[in-house]
Amino acid sequence: MTETLVRAPHSPMLVWGYNNSGGLGLGHVARVYRPAQSALPAGVTAVQGGGEFTVARTSAGELYACGGNRYGELGDGGTQTRLTWEPVRLLAGTFVADVQAGIDHVLALTARGEVYAWGRNHRGQVGSGPTEHQLTPARVIESGAASLAAGRGTSAAVTTDGQLLTWGRSGSGQTGLGATSDATTPTASLLTGGVKAAAVDVGYQHTVVLTTTGELLAFGVGPLGRPLPLRVPLDQDWGQVRAIRAGSSFTLALTSPEAAPQVRERLDAALPDGIDVVDVTEAGLDGSPEASVWQVALPGVQADVAARAVAGFLALTEAPVERLTDKGVRRMDARSAVREMVVLDPSDELAAADDAQAFRRVAVTNKDGCAILRMVVLHMAPAVRPEDVLSALSAEQGLVPSSPPLTIRLAQLWPGQGRPEAEEGWPEACQPEQGSRGLLTGKTAS
Repeated sequence: MTETLVRAPHSPMLVWGYNNSGGLGLGHVARVYRPAQSALPAGVTAVQGGGEFTVARTSAGELYACGGNRYGELGDGGTQTRLTWEPVRLLAGTFVADVQAGIDHVLALTARGEVYAWGRNHRGQVGSGPTEHQLTPARVIESGAASLAAGRGTSAAVTTDGQLLTWGRSGSGQTGLGATSDATTPTASLLTGGVKAAAVDVGYQHTVVLTTTGELLAFGVGPLGRPLPLRVPLDQDWGQVRAIRAGSSFTLALTSPEAAPQVRERLDAALPDGIDVVDVTEAGLDGSPEASVWQVALPGVQADVAARAVAGFLALTEAPVERLTDKGVRRMDARSAVREMVVLDPSDELAAADDAQAFRRVAVTNKDGCAILRMVVLHMAPAVRPEDVLSALSAEQGLVPSSPPLTIRLAQLWPGQGRPEAEEGWPEACQPEQGSRGLLTGKTAS
């Protein structure tokens, strides 16, 4: 791709570069020498750049695309170049959880584990069987897919049970199928001895696979045309491989010398009594976390009172608040930052399931009642904190605890952990359900 796309979470996307096919979404094909803001559709959380086009995914699981369309890369049924963002037409009700752009084809993973593909198909990289170019999305995997990778004429997917599927260009053996003839449909690669794939990425003439045991495998050839060793030797001092990326003729591996459970144990041992580490989250290559899941105990507030206040807050279009910082007064909209909010009763199993001891003690033993809020707060600029949301609840709905609230962060949500359906988008132990008392309560993970 001859353009550059840069976007921080909940910030405008800045674009610049060649733009000969309008892949920057600016409405023209002139070269852009300085970063310019692209008019992204509302709710876009991820973008992928192909050879001469760009595709974007929204938090609602929708896709938009712009730029070159010679082979149907935009999925709109035609081959006309689009200089501004246009929707990619998938089946109604389809939620796209991930999208990967190859040089001139696209793969989309749905929340149901389906894979759709479209674009150039001269080497079978779409996976539909015939090698005619695919101008509209075609379903090539019906279920079970967990992750995708698209390269230059080659495609790959990892299933939920660790199977590696590859298809497309295989002249250099990059599909790992033991042959150099192209595969025109998703085909199981020759992982033997019980080896299961955890992640995959595709370069120009090679494919790299991370196994569930932390091994790194490679198929294809290197930049000098020499066959790559199946097992990539790694120095044990580098630690365990956590994520992989394949470039055109190179590979990157992100390692972590210590797993999250061990980090949590060491932190717990180092902290004073009464301070508990709730969770340790591993960072991937997708940038910063998209949101945090918070739980707040409100001493002196009955659950039904809190439920009415939350309903009123969620009905607002905005909830402006101010906070004094070391740089002056910071103004923000608390409502736009809250993606989800439910009220829990402290007697519910969920409210006391996995939280720190101090939190359980305050929430369950408060004599005047103690409603519990569980909320997903987006990471945005300016940053909105749980106390800002509580300030908005106080100002807009009159919700005032009798003593300072107790707040803990339960988890962080990373890009890709969207909201596939009505009650998904929380971590499993945070999913809301309708309680028998008419309040929004919760359920614990089994």
